[in-house]
Amino acid sequence: MLSKLRLSYQYFNHLLKSKHWRGHNIHSPFVYEFAEKVLFDNKYYPEYTTLTTIRNELKNSEVMLPIENIGAGSVKQKSKYQKIKEMVGFSSVKPKYGKLLFRIARYYKPSTIIELGTSVGVSTLYLAKGAPQSKIVTLEGNASVCDYARTVFKKYQLSNIKAMNGLFG
Repeated sequence: MLSKLRLSYQYFNHLLKSKHWRGHNIHSPFVYEFAEKVLFDNKYYPEYTTLTTIRNELKNSEVMLPIENIGAGSVKQKSKYQKIKEMVGFSSVKPKYGKLLFRIARYYKPSTIIELGTSVGVSTLYLAKGAPQSKIVTLEGNASVCDYARTVFKKYQLSNIKAMNGLFG
């Protein structure tokens, strides 16, 4: 038992002291650069404050939208209406992944971004704030949800986003 504890201690000590988890020893130059410049970028960007404020506003919204059941449907969604705050909780990108999308868009500065599945537009907001010079085309299958996302984009004056209603597959 004592040897297992000592072995566990040595393993965790190795993990804490080793540098490979910060991108070292990655052979591909592209992957190394991605890890160093995007994944492990711990800077705080001022846009994060704006995005958190918008996200919180949406998370507290009591607005109800009609939901069209497109595709296989949802186990969680039984009603024909859903509150915006529920949609943000169920189907929107989590903040840490939204920040990653922001950093990816910010670092690579793509000329065009295509997003399939807008929902209420949370991930689109992260992309638009990360790459304000990019043209973003986002496609949402539910017309009422797409219209709501358009109002969010307009409210926050994001003119580089074109939200389209339609099916993909």
